[in-house]
Amino acid sequence: MAWRDVTAARAARVELLRQKEFSESLLDNSVDGILAFDQELRITAWNRVQEEFSGRSEAQVLGRACWSFSPNTPAASKKKECARCCRAGA
Repeated sequence: MAWRDVTAARAARVELLRQKEFSESLLDNSVDGILAFDQELRITAWNRVQEEFSGRSEAQVLGRACWSFSPNTPAASKKKECARCCRAGA
């Protein structure tokens, strides 16, 4: 039988959970609409205020491309504009 010390791994998991809960609390309690994107410009965070502004729930938007919410604009133009805004911090 082999034993290994998992104390550090458990501590890291606890800390990661604490940080996740803190981040979610910041998003949930903000008075501003907040959304975040990954490198492929897919939505990774969408808070309560953003839900109120947009009329879309977090469940409806998570994982979707940021440009998928503009139905009257060609996809290439939407993707380019979304990427430009993200780079500019707009």
